[in-house]
Order: sequence, then structure tokens, then C-alpha cells
Amino acid sequence: MSTNKWTALLLLAVSFFACQEAEEPKTYAISGTISDYDGYLFLNYTQPGDSTYRVKDSVKVENGRFSFMGEVPYPVQGYLHMQPPSGVAYLYVEPGESEIFLTTASQPSGDETHYMFTSDSIVGSYGDELSDSFQAYRKSIQDNPDYNTLIIDKVAEIVKANPSHPYAGKLLADFTLGPKYLTVARTEELLAVLDKDVQSPDDLMLIDNKIVKDTRYAPGKPIGKIELINTEGELTALDPSQSAYTLVDFWASWCRPCLEKMPEYVELLSNTERKDLMIFGVSIDEDTTAWKAAIEKYELNWQQVADTLGFDSPTAEQFYLLAIPSNILIDSTGTIVEADIKLHDLQARFLK
Repeated sequence: MSTNKWTALLLLAVSFFACQEAEEPKTYAISGTISDYDGYLFLNYTQPGDSTYRVKDSVKVENGRFSFMGEVPYPVQGYLHMQPPSGVAYLYVEPGESEIFLTTASQPSGDETHYMFTSDSIVGSYGDELSDSFQAYRKSIQDNPDYNTLIIDKVAEIVKANPSHPYAGKLLADFTLGPKYLTVARTEELLAVLDKDVQSPDDLMLIDNKIVKDTRYAPGKPIGKIELINTEGELTALDPSQSAYTLVDFWASWCRPCLEKMPEYVELLSNTERKDLMIFGVSIDEDTTAWKAAIEKYELNWQQVADTLGFDSPTAEQFYLLAIPSNILIDSTGTIVEADIKLHDLQARFLK
């Protein structure tokens, strides 16, 4: 090989290693203070391409102080917990130094002591600074009549500015589960911006589910067949022709937000003609006794059926249910009018 070729290869190698050395260090150092606790503290975080939290390190708290050090390829979601049984304090494990201040509380539980703690502040963590800043902004506009537009614009701003930080994916995923702020087009736009390699697979799954669900169950689409067991053990099918409109309500007896709506539904139906509106309750309770007890307790006098395999049920798969409550308003032909319609919008539509 000629001298020129050797020189070129040498220069290329030097350039490569120089670039490697110029990369930001991937070492993290997390230290902090914790009140009224002198046991072990455990650091858990996820790995690339895996949303499972695993214990990565543990340290003994000494004089109210602790510190962890390690390496991560890029920022990841994590949390701290004390000796079980214990609550958790979430944080981002990311290259650089951060300081966390924790306050603990303990509560006797039989022969054990259950520890709980709160994160008073985290200094030096970019991900947690992003989170704190967003929550402060959210609070500042909570009474603004343009809240929905402003909050999604802020989400978009954060995602576009931080596509390689897991907080961006988590923030977008969180808003796929809440009220209908995000359109399918906006969700697809922001998903395309994210660096998928560094996001939590669970967060990406939530975002994808939002897109598929809202596309499949968009206004004008047919709801499809629902035929499940009622409280008497008989197969009962959804028959939208019985009323001008039917609210298909997905719920469970263990879902507090679901149950909080029930008295309002009862009142709504008591002031509405059946020919105008009926409700078809679809429970994903795995415990049929609890399901029937809730129906009796809340005096739910409309059709009720259940798919007792919970979130693993064919019904949950059919309707892309990752969270409840959820609902779909359909007309007498089974055509979707609106998905996840809010209670006050229902009341405005039917309580004239």
C-alpha cells in the first residue's frame, strides 16, 4: 500500500477517535438528601428498547445523604425506592450531575413499615426541568378559554425542541390518554419528529394506539358488532335501532372516574326519552360479582354486558382500550357520531 494511502487511513482513524472523544460524557452522578431514613435506596431505570424498570444500583443512606454513579447511552426514565414496601420517586437518569431532595413518611402496616416519599426538587436534571416548566405553564393557563390550543402548542414546542429526550415521548403519550386535544394529523406530525430509538416502547405504543383508534372510530365509521354476556348470563347484542342515539360506555367497577359519572348518566337518562338516547354499558370487569354489585349500588337501569378478560379481552382489543372510562356515541344505524364525548357535551346535546 502506498505511503499516501497509509497517511489517509491514519488521518481518518485519528479523526474518528477525536470525534468519539468529543462526544458528551455518558456518566451520570445522582446525589441527594433524604429525611428520616437510613436504610438502602434503590435506583431503577429502563434500558434501550425496553420499558421494563429494573434495579440497577443500591446504596446505603449515610447521615441523610446518598449518591449513585453509572453510565447510560442517553437519558432514560427511572425511579428511586426505599426498602420494600415503599413508594417511588420518579426522575430521569441522564448524563451529568443532578441533586435530588427527598422527604419521607412512614406508616405501620401490620408487621411491616410502609415507606413513602416525595421529591421536593431535582436540580441539574434536564428532563425534570422540562417537566417542571411544562407543569408551571399548564397551571398558568388553566383558566384560559383557549387552553386546549395553547397546551397542545406547548406540547408540540417541547417535542420538536427535544426529539431525542424520553420526556418528549412521555409527554406526547400522556396527551393521547386524556381529553381529545390531539387530532390524528397532529399526533402523526409529532410522532414523526421523535427519535424512536431513545423513546420508551410503551410511550410509542400509546401514541400509535391513539392514531389507530381515532382513525378506526372516527365520526362516520360503523361501530361494528358487540355481543357479550349480560348480568343473567345471556348473550346480548348492541341494537342501535332502538333509539335515535346510543352511548356505548366502556367501564369497570374498579374504575373510580367511571363510577363518578354514573349518577350523572342516571340523571341524564331520567330526563331523556328512550327514543332519543339510550346507554349500552360494556364492562371489562374480571370480577363479575363486583360488576353486578356496582350495577345495583349505582342503580344503572340500562343494558349491561361484560367481557371478563379485562384489558386482555377481545373487546379491549377491538376498541383499542388502554384506559377507561371511554365511550362512543352512535346513531340509530350504528354510525359513529363522536368518540369519547364529554359528559357536559352529552348534557348540552340531550338536555334541552
